[in-house]
Amino acid sequence: MLSPGQEEHCAPTKEPVKYGELVVLGYNGSLPNGDRGRRKSRFALYKRAKANGVKPSTVHILNTPQASKAVNCKGQHSISYTLSRNQTVVVEYSHDKDTDMFQIGRSTEGPIDFVVTDTVSGGGESEDTPITQSTISRFACRVVCERNPPYTARIYAAGFDSSKNIFLGEKAAKWKNPDGHMDGLTTNGVLVMHPRGGFTEESKPGVWREISVCGDVYTLRETRSAQTRGKLVAHPPGYPLFTILSSLMLLLLPLSSPAHSIHVLCAVFGAGASGALCFTVCRMAGPGPGAVLAGGVFAVSRLVWQWSVVAEVFSLNNLFVGVLFSLSACFHCAESVHHKKKFALWGALFCGLSLCNQHTLVLYVVIIIPWALLHLFTHNGLSFFGLVSLGTCFLAGFVPYIYLPISSYLNRARWSWGDQTSFHGLLTHLLRAEYGTFSLAKTDENLNLLKMLWAQWNHCVNDLSTPVLVLALLGILLSLWNRLRCVFIWLIVTMVSIYSVFFAWRANLNIEQPLLLGVVERFWLQADAGVCVLAGLGLSWAVCWLNGRLGRGTLWNTGAWILTAGLISHMISLNHKECDQSGNDVVDRFAREVVLSLPPNSLVLTRGDLPGNTLRYLHYCQGLRPDISLVDQEMMTYSWYVAKLQKHLPGVTFPGRWWDPINTMDKKTFSIEQFLKHNMHRPVFACIGLTEGDPSWERSFSRWPWGVCEQLVPVKTPFDPEKWAQKTLDLYNWSQPHDSFHPGSWERVANEEMWQARMKTAFFLFDLAENMEKEQQARLYELSYNLYCQIVDTQVDYPANWDKNLALAAEGLQDQGAEVMVWIPS
Repeated sequence: MLSPGQEEHCAPTKEPVKYGELVVLGYNGSLPNGDRGRRKSRFALYKRAKANGVKPSTVHILNTPQASKAVNCKGQHSISYTLSRNQTVVVEYSHDKDTDMFQIGRSTEGPIDFVVTDTVSGGGESEDTPITQSTISRFACRVVCERNPPYTARIYAAGFDSSKNIFLGEKAAKWKNPDGHMDGLTTNGVLVMHPRGGFTEESKPGVWREISVCGDVYTLRETRSAQTRGKLVAHPPGYPLFTILSSLMLLLLPLSSPAHSIHVLCAVFGAGASGALCFTVCRMAGPGPGAVLAGGVFAVSRLVWQWSVVAEVFSLNNLFVGVLFSLSACFHCAESVHHKKKFALWGALFCGLSLCNQHTLVLYVVIIIPWALLHLFTHNGLSFFGLVSLGTCFLAGFVPYIYLPISSYLNRARWSWGDQTSFHGLLTHLLRAEYGTFSLAKTDENLNLLKMLWAQWNHCVNDLSTPVLVLALLGILLSLWNRLRCVFIWLIVTMVSIYSVFFAWRANLNIEQPLLLGVVERFWLQADAGVCVLAGLGLSWAVCWLNGRLGRGTLWNTGAWILTAGLISHMISLNHKECDQSGNDVVDRFAREVVLSLPPNSLVLTRGDLPGNTLRYLHYCQGLRPDISLVDQEMMTYSWYVAKLQKHLPGVTFPGRWWDPINTMDKKTFSIEQFLKHNMHRPVFACIGLTEGDPSWERSFSRWPWGVCEQLVPVKTPFDPEKWAQKTLDLYNWSQPHDSFHPGSWERVANEEMWQARMKTAFFLFDLAENMEKEQQARLYELSYNLYCQIVDTQVDYPANWDKNLALAAEGLQDQGAEVMVWIPS
């Protein structure tokens, strides 16, 4: 099955060692007509006469394009990771005498051992052959086999080109691993799946994973071009209390928009949380600068400020933390058993109520409850009737959960999660079983516990400041000489410590990615509240201690007020610019541009948080584009989605009960190809991308670029490159400067998507040219080159990959014998 050249170099004449075989399921390209050379449907990997493997060696961090070019031109294998226009990490690879390397890809150049091309529907190569975008990279991947037993084979994304280089542009997903080495993912991606039960007739499909450039295994990304590794499945809200309060807010205080009303509500929650922390310190140490410090520092810290001005559950969770701290302080300081019982009942109610919002508070509740019961028992305040009363109040706090089965039964919500009409469905929802109980994501990834704790410590130092941490430590030390203080202080310390360790253990997101770090750090707010209370108590008790030892109480009190005012003022000046969102409408404009660009009566398959949530908000909450239909790809894989939401999606046909990308032959399920065929009467768009686990659509449909989305059209539909380029040239009116937001913000993601959307048609045409016959290539290369020149010439600052793509288009055009004008950036 090898070409003559391969047999000569790969297979020794005496008992050749065969590593294994690669088999294409189906045709490799189109029906074979004669000798296809390296384009076969089966490829055997034999031990080479001479090892050609490579391994990482020297790492260069370069700050100029000239330096990067000099390193790449050394004639040595290398991988370049472009971090920005001014910084590139180049990893050189040296010869490895213990491994053989085999490369796979669409290119017919020499470095590729096994040429694999897309299967053209219908076979043959007539003039009517449909134009489709290739999903196979020119240098797709490489297989490295150890030359010695047990001959272990490993697969790596990306292959070395004729210049022995691999380039990962600025747009590509890339990161630095905990060991300091760079890694990344390719645009098309390399996916692997190991069948369950081995390779037998009884085996069943396994889970699809993605391979990185360095050979690590990750869950699938949201899209092929996503800049984060691993797929994050949208999680169930499960927050009935927040939903009920938001509905009341919209009813009682309708402002300029639903989002504005909920933002105001969350700001009120945030203010209430700060006031509750202030009251906690007042109850334990009396009013004064310490109480103001606890509430003020918490209120103007970066994370609290940031999440108190958006529609999220975290500000309400902060309020419950503050209320539980306040009730605990009142309970602890109450002078009579009667008063302790009263505060215990209120505490039990709010413990239950708080768990109707965010489940992370359970880690505080499981500490407060036994502490309060033990306290009542030691003061002879615990009885059977008292236990029943406390239990009743605790269960009364869960009353908002009744909203879930009622809402699910009535089925009036046009967008919801799960089916809570049964006990099993309700329990699944409460435990977030579909998403991962006590996990942040449905992924197998785990980070080092100490690394996560260290990141939280750095957050405290940077966002709460060192003086606040010193005062918190001082509060712990000063409590050791007073039993009343000590019990409460160590209650707070225990809650914060257990919560931080447990969360660090369960936070299964990679915080090396700025966007994922933003997801993780929101949960540090719960611990920040305890630190601020400790700092406030530390300042108050320090003033009392100094006054008792040295006198001059006015002096120490004045100094404490100055320190408090200085810290709060400094934090306001530090965080105001970043947290002031009064003029920020980037995500809103992103969604409006996308939804208004769609043709009438479009069916949109959304994927991921950005397009899914933003388009649903405009469509459902503001009534924009009532003619379109929004279908969530991830949700369509759940058995309840079609049953619960089909009636709210008129004009959308579901050919089964749910979409199963793996078991597509089940009568109850359907594939994405079947779904598309049943909805061909409408323009269908995917925003952003399609799930990689179900490639069935490739048999019957093509994806044509439409801004940040892609239109899915039947594969036989004639494609006019010039008309399509003109049609998609000015889809959006986007003027936001490139690279103008923090890497961890959704604004950064939305802005980057809009910038890259400008070149998607040019990239699509170039990719088509790479996969076409020679007589058709020149036309596509020229059109792609002209489009690149047009978008590059109108911008000053733009993504770095535009220059590279422009150069590739020019090179392709030159290869066709055309003259190319040299373009010099202004």
